[in-house]
Amino acid sequence: MRIRGGKMLSEFGRLNKQHPHFWDFNEMPLVYQGFLGNEGLNELGLQFQYTLPTSTYVMVGAELLQGNNEKSFGYEGVNFDHNVSGTMEPYELQSGSTPSLVVGYLKSSFDIGETSVMPGVSYAYGKSISSHDHEGHIVSFDGETSIINAELTLKHYFDSYSFLTWQSEWMYLEKKGDEYHVEADNNNTLAQHNQTVKQAGYYSQLVYAYNQNIRFGARYDSIYKNDYAFSEESLPNTPYKAYTAMAEYHFSEFSRLRLEYIHNEALYQEGAAGFEAATVDTLMLSLNLSIGAHGAHDF
Repeated sequence: MRIRGGKMLSEFGRLNKQHPHFWDFNEMPLVYQGFLGNEGLNELGLQFQYTLPTSTYVMVGAELLQGNNEKSFGYEGVNFDHNVSGTMEPYELQSGSTPSLVVGYLKSSFDIGETSVMPGVSYAYGKSISSHDHEGHIVSFDGETSIINAELTLKHYFDSYSFLTWQSEWMYLEKKGDEYHVEADNNNTLAQHNQTVKQAGYYSQLVYAYNQNIRFGARYDSIYKNDYAFSEESLPNTPYKAYTAMAEYHFSEFSRLRLEYIHNEALYQEGAAGFEAATVDTLMLSLNLSIGAHGAHDF
């Protein structure tokens, strides 16, 4: 049994708890970027984990977190002015009580010959208060968000240094609540609407280590569901996709050179006819150096 408190990376899913230098690719998968943001669930809170006394590794965990993730959660109130009968009056979304985010998960691991199988499921539920500026007007949301995550990693060793890893995660997000925005064509009055957001996506990647120095990898990202019910800010409901390939050379355990190519079809830009798809190709060369004491990473 383990109890932790303080600022921590949540163990929701598989990738969230890993530091960026340990990722197999430079960029977060699309589902993490879209649902949790580039920082993921990096929260202040309390964590409880219990490893069952079984012959197969089974761990259950629960976390009570502050809930200040800016992408899907949040608890801080919103203040802005709106026009009522020709006068500007303040309007406020009250801040929610904290901690406001609950995370639970079940993870396991077992071996089949030289292959390790690591499945897991996670669930996050919390308050969602957010706002952003749209054409000089604040659009805010007050509701709740839930995210389901299913993960599976298979790691097969050919010898002590050569291995093949297949890693995948699937997420489903559902957000329900009220959207508030100022209608400029209606005397700047405040409008309130019920809003439901349903999104789903996944990534799947393969990484092959030829030996202790050379590795190759490829990843496919997809957000295939992006349904908004009554939202002025909805983007075209088309699949968002990205393709990534990398090759890296490890000089030692403490230094790595990586060449990575990303073909991203998940970006949009605002044009004369509304939002238009914008495909971006990126070639990135990165050097990673580890200096000083550093604890071992999870398997």
